[in-house]
Amino acid sequence: MMLFIETVISRFGGRLAGSKEEAAAQAFVKEHFQSLGAVAELQPFKAALTAKFLALKIFTVIFFVSLGLYWFSLPAATVLAFVNGILFFGHFLTYRNWIDFLFPQMESSNVHATLEPQGEVTQTIIVAGHIDSVREFQWWYHLKNFGGMLTILAGALYVLQGPVLLILWLTGVAWADIVLIVLAVLSPATFSMYAMHGKQVVDGAIDNLTGVALAIEMAKVFGNGEAGKSRLKNTRLRLVSFGSEECGLRGSTAYARQNRQQLLKEKALLVNVDTIKDKQHLSIITSEINTRVRYGKTVVAALNQAFADSGVPVKHINLSVGATDGSSFGMQGLPAVSIIGMDSTQFDPCYHTRLDKLENLDPEGLESLKTVLVNFIEGCDTGKYKA
Repeated sequence: MMLFIETVISRFGGRLAGSKEEAAAQAFVKEHFQSLGAVAELQPFKAALTAKFLALKIFTVIFFVSLGLYWFSLPAATVLAFVNGILFFGHFLTYRNWIDFLFPQMESSNVHATLEPQGEVTQTIIVAGHIDSVREFQWWYHLKNFGGMLTILAGALYVLQGPVLLILWLTGVAWADIVLIVLAVLSPATFSMYAMHGKQVVDGAIDNLTGVALAIEMAKVFGNGEAGKSRLKNTRLRLVSFGSEECGLRGSTAYARQNRQQLLKEKALLVNVDTIKDKQHLSIITSEINTRVRYGKTVVAALNQAFADSGVPVKHINLSVGATDGSSFGMQGLPAVSIIGMDSTQFDPCYHTRLDKLENLDPEGLESLKTVLVNFIEGCDTGKYKA
């Protein structure tokens, strides 16, 4: 797995969503799956790949326009701030992509590979990760925890500006100017959103070549040497490399929509793997707050049992910042669960920075999760686990 990650980075470098590097890496992954006997397919899609983060510039500009408009028309400033906060919440925070129509459609792709069981298919298990990496969150690299706090503050300012101005409009209190001054003093924090990205596209060794490497490893483990076949009895195994996750779960969203009816028919379950940095922080995500997705208790319990049977410690977490590709399936009503392997309780310097490199990846986490996934898939196939 480490060799695969090293090879992708050395050949293709950073893989920005929709870039030629991402496309070349996906072609490489497809060939890799085929060399392992799986039937692999490239599924292209189009999406507004720049919409999620370029929209931050719009939200920032409107925030300052509303601040200035206060001096001329408080009602107009309030309405504008409310609209801005609502659009920020719906488009950016909850991944509903409300203003995608303002941005051009761009091409990307997903790769999926299939291994059919020896007998009649009764279920499908999907193991997936995403191939793309992100432009560095420059304030997170340079300012560490403080940079993360600035982006959180900026988001709070976008959302709270409207309610604050509404209170001032309705009450007309004498301290109105003081509140406005506080907003103005805090307003420079929004620059951390406006100019979130630096120029460098990070390697993405941890986030998320680890997920793709584990998907490929499942093809190695379960392939039986016969083209398109696995050694499983009744479980179809599908391995997926999603494209364009870092710009708002675009690849997994496209995949879930394009294949929804087939996935429902197959009784498919997605086990999404994202950002496996080390063993001590392996965690099953039970819910994702931003996308309002909650994963099924039965699936979580079965996966938890596979961890226990493998002798691998695991945490259960509610993901409070960002989202994983599991959310795309959850929002489409498709069974899924996500696993991460990075501390979610505090800022990790490797997350979305140039430190996301191979040398900062502990292979023990990958090997431990490989054992768990193998046991989980085998257990589902034999009926030991009811996911």
